Amino acid sequence: MLTLLLVVLTTPFGTIHQSVEGKDDVTGEDLVIREDDKEETVRARLTVYHNQTALSIEYYGKEAVAGNTKYLKFDGTLPVAEVSAQLEKALA
Repeated sequence: MLTLLLVVLTTPFGTIHQSVEGKDDVTGEDLVIREDDKEETVRARLTVYHNQTALSIEYYGKEAVAGNTKYLKFDGTLPVAEVSAQLEKALA
């Protein structure tokens, strides 16, 4: 039997921000805007997310409720080490 595992890392829209315009919050270094950081690129990614990824998450979420797969959801605003520990525990 094939078991499907869906792992979702969530971050609420608008939670990622910078305190000082143009500076990295941690290092204080100047920020560089890459092609994939531009507003039109981010908007295109969000469109793909809403048209494709969100539908997949909804579908496999229902499959998990039906017992056909396992669905794990993690808070992406937590530190990487904490999310990694939660993921390791869930997969053990």
